[in-house]
Amino acid sequence: MILSVENGCFSYKHSKDNLLENINFSVGPGDLVAILGPNGAGKTTLLRCIMGFLKWNSGKSTLDGENIRDIPHKKLWKDIAYVPQAKSTVAAYTVEEMVLLGRSSHFSMLSLPKEQDLEIVHKVMDEMNLTKFTHKKCSQISGGELQMVLIARALVSEPKILILDEPESNLDFKNQLLILDTVTKLYNQGISCLFNTHYTKQAIQRANTSYLLRKSGKSSIGETREDITEQN
Repeated sequence: MILSVENGCFSYKHSKDNLLENINFSVGPGDLVAILGPNGAGKTTLLRCIMGFLKWNSGKSTLDGENIRDIPHKKLWKDIAYVPQAKSTVAAYTVEEMVLLGRSSHFSMLSLPKEQDLEIVHKVMDEMNLTKFTHKKCSQISGGELQMVLIARALVSEPKILILDEPESNLDFKNQLLILDTVTKLYNQGISCLFNTHYTKQAIQRANTSYLLRKSGKSSIGETREDITEQN
């Protein structure tokens, strides 16, 4: 499965200039792509445009050649999992319920989750050290803990492509390593991963490809160790 952006341009209504200009790249099976750039360069906006949450002014995002905006939501969320930054939540869900939501594309709205769904949820929660929060409300845990919950929610969907918006935000060093190790494990299993980060070192250590955004709207993509230079 290949996720592509073709000639993507985007600007907010209040701006005359494009924040993102002529974005072109593809993420294929087993690719681990890091998006880097200064604050205000559009890293989060790029992910939101890719997913169809924001509409490109021109250009498009495609999944195996089909425009993402034309793909039924349930089908799309079986193939792609998106992890936003965990800023706050007003949800009354418990941690277990929040993670279980990640399996919703695998059963119908009127059916109950199967035993297999619960097994996958508990396995991922255990791997992410979340079992101790099983019955806690998401509103009662820290921002870093919620970030881990949202990542677990994405993983239980068993996606072919995983997209993460600054997955290390709000996390201590130990959990940053846990997330990066998890992403690397998925990459080694042939799952495509795309994440944005402020940490150049993490991109160098983990990503095979890096996409560099600049505030000018320009961008460049290439092999990480060749693209991330002192000059760039």
